Amino acid sequence: MGCAFTNLHILAPQRAWVELTFWEASQLCLLLLSLTLATINARWLEPHITTAMWALQAMEKEWGLGREVPGSQQGPNPYRQLQEKDHKYSALRQQFFHYHGLSTFCNLGCLVSNGLCLRSLQHGPCE
Repeated sequence: MGCAFTNLHILAPQRAWVELTFWEASQLCLLLLSLTLATINARWLEPHITTAMWALQAMEKEWGLGREVPGSQQGPNPYRQLQEKDHKYSALRQQFFHYHGLSTFCNLGCLVSNGLCLRSLQHGPCE
């Protein structure tokens, strides 16, 4: 978020808005998109993800889960059993993965917009 803000702050005042070329305008739009997605992720999605994660861990701890050695389990999956038994856990897990998916989408959007911005800096307009 800080890098996107700094880049946008450096690039925006370089020229008057009416004098911007297509490439400069696209860079500004990409940086603005990156800043917007990073802000949404940091200010809105992350608190929801963290809250859901702590609630999931507390419920799993109540059921005695969370101390298993990965790969050593045989038989039915206790997390799946908990999901089938406790509808609150199932809804909370669904909420966690919903917000986590949105966060991933924001991160990928930032990566792509910054990559395209860098690409346009490297090549500039085709003449």
